[in-house]
Amino acid sequence: GVCARARQALADAEEQEQTDPNDAEGALPSVAIDVASRLPVGQLEVIVRAARDLPPKKRMSKSADAYVTLRIDPADAILATGARERAGKGAVGRPRLGAVPKKGAPGDEDGASPIERTTTAWGTLYPSWDARFVLRPIATADCTLRLGVFDNSRLGPKRDEHIGDAVVPMSLLLDQRWHRAWVPIRPVRSDSPDQK
Repeated sequence: GVCARARQALADAEEQEQTDPNDAEGALPSVAIDVASRLPVGQLEVIVRAARDLPPKKRMSKSADAYVTLRIDPADAILATGARERAGKGAVGRPRLGAVPKKGAPGDEDGASPIERTTTAWGTLYPSWDARFVLRPIATADCTLRLGVFDNSRLGPKRDEHIGDAVVPMSLLLDQRWHRAWVPIRPVRSDSPDQK
């Protein structure tokens, strides 16, 4: 069923990770992550490593100023009373206890704010972050980790261009093991309401 196909897609992505990403001519844009569900139950650790083959968004430099937002869909799958932790060179801010992200951030078109955000990697189509996030508590396994990839417009988050999303079903992560994968970034359709 759906779970078997999703497991196979993650296994294929893990296998692709073992090859040199620079050898992949014409590869689809993707984001590299390490992700694991951990004890205590309901905790998700995510390391956003890098992205590759992003489409150029700056006309003059043929580059992008990319960052990644992380959120759990549906939004009510993560409890508002939980703590979120961040660490690493690409993580923004310091840990907050029970804080709810502000509305109006990129990816908030449907009313569910991103949980976390990496820093912006300026002027590259191959950004690197190595940003670690711990998301908890997650109330259900019937949800997805959504990684939104954006181009920073420097005019404020409402003007940032949504490049696309990478999605990982939580049901793939119930084994309490680390998974390393290049997850494909699905481009945002131009007729989509969240396209900037």
